[in-house]
Amino acid sequence: MHDDPIPDQNPFTLDHDQLHALAPADAVRAGLRHCKDNRVTDLTLDAGHLWASVEDEETGEVVALEIAYDPDGRLVSTCGCGAEAGAEPGSEPDLEPG
Repeated sequence: MHDDPIPDQNPFTLDHDQLHALAPADAVRAGLRHCKDNRVTDLTLDAGHLWASVEDEETGEVVALEIAYDPDGRLVSTCGCGAEAGAEPGSEPDLEPG
């Protein structure tokens, strides 16, 4: 019998608790709904970063999102939607812990 777990090849495969640690419950629900509604228009995974373009369900505007790991191994995220304090809609804020 092999006791070693199968390594996860995708560092962005997140379970329920990890998703909720990254974002509030309503944001997680909205993200899952956007995915289910095919609003994710582009997705790129490269060198520890995940970038996505998502169409806003109300305005149709395409919003840039990014998830990455900081040098300490913490998962961080950004949204070009102006959700961060002081960010303009469509701006590209620095990575902040999610």
